[in-house]
Amino acid sequence: MRVIAGIFILLLIAGCAGSSPMPRDHFYRLPDPTLQSEPVQIVLGDIFVEQFITDGLHRERAILYTNDPLSIELGQYHYHHWIDSPTRLIRDQLVQFLRVSNVASRVFDTPDVSAGLHIYGKIRRFERQHNEASDSIIVSLDLRVMQSGLESPLLLKLYTEQIDFGGQSMNKAVVAFAEALSLIFSRLIEDIKQNLVE
Repeated sequence: MRVIAGIFILLLIAGCAGSSPMPRDHFYRLPDPTLQSEPVQIVLGDIFVEQFITDGLHRERAILYTNDPLSIELGQYHYHHWIDSPTRLIRDQLVQFLRVSNVASRVFDTPDVSAGLHIYGKIRRFERQHNEASDSIIVSLDLRVMQSGLESPLLLKLYTEQIDFGGQSMNKAVVAFAEALSLIFSRLIEDIKQNLVE
């Protein structure tokens, strides 16, 4: 009996030694936002950016992907995660973008009654799309801008960017996410300036 038990233990140890190690988790932050043009003079006063909202899977930190050409079915990477939920990650990226672009006097990520503009966002899409030719990322945000003294939104618009990138690297995908956000935020600033009520 002891011999059989000893053989079983040896087989168990050999099986553990021969198995491949478990994949490790990877966590990603967005690189610093890039400006599409040189910083401009302050034109927007104080801005408050509310934490973004979303539904379902976009609340979680796992990076999303789709293999579906119509992007109907979504999956979650098991070992690739954002360092924070996309609702905070994208808000923080917008705050940083507004600050480095120098369009606002001050940019708050906590409520401030003195802010003349309040920006609210909802994440519609924030995922990687696997294609036969080249992978891409898709970012789609509903953005609403309220101006103090006005009951109706100053701006209410859906912004979408899709960026192709070469290879299968997740790091390249994360850089593409940041690029798409910078493009959206640049368009947002231009739209705010055009609609601003004096």
